[in-house]
Amino acid sequence: MIKHLCIVLILVLFSSCYKDEKADTGYQAIREFSRQKCKENKWGMEVIGGGFSGDDFRLSLGFVMYDRYYTIPEARKILVETMDEFLNYLNNNENIKKYISCFPLTYKNIRLSFSFNGSNQSHVSSEYICYVSKVVNCIAYRVWEYDGNRYDLQTVHREAYKDAFRAVKIDPSYVPEHVVFLRDKMVCTDGSIKN
Repeated sequence: MIKHLCIVLILVLFSSCYKDEKADTGYQAIREFSRQKCKENKWGMEVIGGGFSGDDFRLSLGFVMYDRYYTIPEARKILVETMDEFLNYLNNNENIKKYISCFPLTYKNIRLSFSFNGSNQSHVSSEYICYVSKVVNCIAYRVWEYDGNRYDLQTVHREAYKDAFRAVKIDPSYVPEHVVFLRDKMVCTDGSIKN
C-alpha cells in the first residue's frame, strides 16, 4: 500500500514539473495579440484559452466592448476582420509554426467572440447585437430580450463563417443566409442542406 502511494506521489511531483512548450507558446501568442487589440481599440478581455494536444491546435479569444452598439452587419465585420488579423498574426509567428503540423491555421482552429454592453455594463436594447461568436464554422448573433421580468439571451441569426467572410472581404453586397446547424451539416431556412 505504501509502495503504491509513493509511486503515485512521485508521478504527481514529476507531472507538476512538466512544462508544455506548445501550450505556453500558444498562450503567449494569444496574450500578445489580445493586448495589442485591446490597446488599439479600447476593448476588454473576456475569454482567453485553448487546447494544444497532439496535432490539434485550437484557440479561444473573446473581447468585450462598452457603449458600442452594433447591428448584424457591423458585428459581422468586426468578427471577420479580427479573425483575419488573428490568423495572419498566428500564421506568420515563427514560434508557433514549429508546433503545428496542420499549417496554416484556419478559422476552424479559432473560437472568437465579442460581447457588447451598454454603459456601466448594462444590457444593450434588443435592436442591437449583444453577443456574436464564431465556433467551428458557425457565427451566431444574440440579443437580450426583456419580458418585463428578466432578460434572456436569444439567438436571432446564424450563418456559416465562409458566408460572413465573403460578405465582408469579397462581396459587400452579398447577404449571408440564416442557417440552422445540425452537427456537421447546415440546414438553410429554405430547407436545403449544405456540408
